[in-house]
Amino acid sequence: MVRTSGLVFERRLLEKAVGETGTCPITGEALTLPDDVVAVRSAAAGGGSGPGGASDGAHIAPRAPGAASVPGLLGLLQVRTTELEREALCR
Repeated sequence: MVRTSGLVFERRLLEKAVGETGTCPITGEALTLPDDVVAVRSAAAGGGSGPGGASDGAHIAPRAPGAASVPGLLGLLQVRTTELEREALCR
């Protein structure tokens, strides 16, 4: 997460962008690594012990390959919508 703007990026992609341009990819403000970047972890990735939190450093499972792109995600949504329509009609 960028300290000044609060924007969240995948760390390696932000490091690559800042390494090439020296600026935030969205705001264009000058950034220096690691001073302007804060690591953010979700509860499921070991960032806490709340609901669903893991304290062993477990990682969040990646998305299914079909959900990794916009067309794939739209296809999954279409399938789910069709399932819901069929369920509603069969009641």
